[in-house]
Amino acid sequence: MTKKPGANHLGDSTAARAFGECASGGNMVTSAPCKYRAFLSYSHRDTAAAKRLHGRLEGFRIDKDLVGRETPVGRIPKHLRPIFRDRHDFDAGGALAAQTVAALDSSAALILVASPAAANSKPVNEEIRLFASRHPNRPVIPVIVGGNPGDPEKECFPPALRPQGGRDGGILAADVRDTGDGRELALAKVIARLIGLSPDEVFRRAERERRRKSRLRNAIIGVLALLAGSNLRPTRRFSTPRSRPQPRSSILR
Repeated sequence: MTKKPGANHLGDSTAARAFGECASGGNMVTSAPCKYRAFLSYSHRDTAAAKRLHGRLEGFRIDKDLVGRETPVGRIPKHLRPIFRDRHDFDAGGALAAQTVAALDSSAALILVASPAAANSKPVNEEIRLFASRHPNRPVIPVIVGGNPGDPEKECFPPALRPQGGRDGGILAADVRDTGDGRELALAKVIARLIGLSPDEVFRRAERERRRKSRLRNAIIGVLALLAGSNLRPTRRFSTPRSRPQPRSSILR
């Protein structure tokens, strides 16, 4: 994956080792299975992009031969559902809604839809800050849909995700744009972080499945075309010719 500027502890691959276990109350004292595979944080201006990403992740089919395999982040699940898609803004007191905080504590990772709108969103910044401070061993996974990290005019990372105190480091990010990773490879990068595999393995398997579905679809279309063609062939009808009426005999005139 390509490193993007950011806080190193948020993007370190070792941070994902806590995947699948969530502490009660965010205090890391007692652990239980996480309710959500990830928390999707985004600006409401990026709702369309967030919905697409949410649908692709929850609908992603994990190969049967991978399910149950032990990885650095735990056993690979059958699917990535559920992923929490935040719907709450700050309340009048300036704090995140209680439901949002509870969902953050119950999520194994945080996925950021990164864009200039997200960079200027107070709720998004607070979600990242709170998640990183309460759960430093869980990964934050940025998915860039617009802007550029470190660009003063088109910054796409909120302040909580930017380098602080002059520290060097980077964060692993996926870029859905054609000028970046493209949608399919970016999706593979996110899934790889969530289940503990390499992006190449996830991408190759996804491409193989896509080609299999394409061949199956083409075969079905071919069969339907043959059936439709056979139904359109002209059918010859055979009928008994009517006997012509015999002329009356001149005797009966």
